[in-house]
Amino acid sequence: MAEVEARQWLNRLVEEGHLTVTRFPADSAGIWFDRHALGILKTDWQQHTPFLTVARQLGVSKRLAGELLNARMLQRVSPEHGLKQQGIFVHQDSLDGLLRGMRTFTTIQSPPENAVPLLTVCIRNGVWGVDLPYILNRILAGKLPACHPDDSLLPLTALWFMPHEVAALAQTVRAGSEMH
Repeated sequence: MAEVEARQWLNRLVEEGHLTVTRFPADSAGIWFDRHALGILKTDWQQHTPFLTVARQLGVSKRLAGELLNARMLQRVSPEHGLKQQGIFVHQDSLDGLLRGMRTFTTIQSPPENAVPLLTVCIRNGVWGVDLPYILNRILAGKLPACHPDDSLLPLTALWFMPHEVAALAQTVRAGSEMH
């Protein structure tokens, strides 16, 4: 059964133009692939991370990870890229880039007693449209100083904020919503 699945998978890669079959006159029954093309495909696929893995790495629900995809803060791999299996995949470099950008504006330290966790900020301000992408965009723009106990910034749910920063954010969001 595994051989049949492998053959179907290879046929799909050939049909979709990801691999080119080479045949030799001395071996008309053989199917040969260019080693360089296989290497490129393998390298590309190693940069594709399954959506559920990304959600787990970030420490957020599938819904919240989906919000990051919808906001284009994470880049979805196009289904036409000949992935090994069905499902949603994320470009690993987009995840790495998001975290790298956030590190610029995130202080690494343990939370004090009065720290306000990320999810609490979202919940308290959700009525005004404050969601995970909004908060992360504010951090990336340098408009919301964030803190995290680990320099990996993982899980995201361990992000925390000083109470006065959260109060200022709430005031800014409320004032913006009153103008509309």
